[in-house]
Amino acid sequence: MRLSAFRKLSPQDQHELVALKGVLLWQRKSKNFNIFLYQLGCFYVELFFFKESGEFATIKPFDNMDELSPYLAEIDVGHLLG
Repeated sequence: MRLSAFRKLSPQDQHELVALKGVLLWQRKSKNFNIFLYQLGCFYVELFFFKESGEFATIKPFDNMDELSPYLAEIDVGHLLG
């Protein structure tokens, strides 16, 4: 599926498709949300859940690699440097 087709789906259908076919890559936390990063084919999807209630808040699909910056900053590569 292409990102353009994914964006045409309802948020509920997007969420269900990610749950069924997405590959969980990483999890991070912000002040108010637990955020899960999934890969779905050739693009990525972030699912946001409220920290307090655990309820689904929103979904953010993207294919811009710059959007991966918050995750890449968390990866420790020190052991690879020597």
